Parts: sequence; structure tokens; C-alpha cells
Amino acid sequence: MKQKRKQLPEKQQPADGKLLQWHPAFYADLQIEFRELLNREKEKLKFEREYLLSSKPMAIDVLIIKKKNAEPIHKNIGKIFRQYNIIEYKSPSDSLSVDDFYKVYGYTNSFRGL
Repeated sequence: MKQKRKQLPEKQQPADGKLLQWHPAFYADLQIEFRELLNREKEKLKFEREYLLSSKPMAIDVLIIKKKNAEPIHKNIGKIFRQYNIIEYKSPSDSLSVDDFYKVYGYTNSFRGL
């Protein structure tokens, strides 16, 4: 299921249809703001421009959408389903850690932000 990308409200759309790339200016401003500190204490900070969080796009293993007017689900796990349910596969040989929780929690927040 391909998601439709959210658009800016019409009044915020640029006249020529091209969005302003503000990241380079923001990065340059931070460099200027921290110039003195960087000159004095270079080893304490490292700036990385548009740091990629992943080498590939984030993908949820399985997204189960409970339809609004659906009949009740009688399968045990289905009884606890909400409208949107994110299922992440975990190998039986993998241990569950707090990092796994944060990963799925991050997916949830990203999904809700769409």
C-alpha cells in the first residue's frame, strides 16, 4: 500500500512550485553560530550534515489496519487490535531489548506523523 505524500497547504505553496532548500542555510548558520567554539574546542563537537538514520528507507514489517465497520475479531490477538497495528518480526534466536522497543516506538511516531 503506497502512502500519498502530504502536501503543504495551498497558501504555503511556493509560487513556482519549488520548495526552498533551507537545510544548507541552516547548517551554515549553525557553523557560524558555533565558529568560536569550534576554533577553540574542535575535538568536542562534530557536525554532520543531514545524517542518514538508515541505509534504506524505514519499513514496518507488517501493518494491520482494522476497518472501522468490521465485525468483531474473534482470534485472541485480534481482540486487542486498535485501528492501526504495527507488527515487527523478531527471530526466535534474537533477544528482546529496550532498543527494539525504541525502534518500534519510533516507527509508530513516524507512521502517526504521516
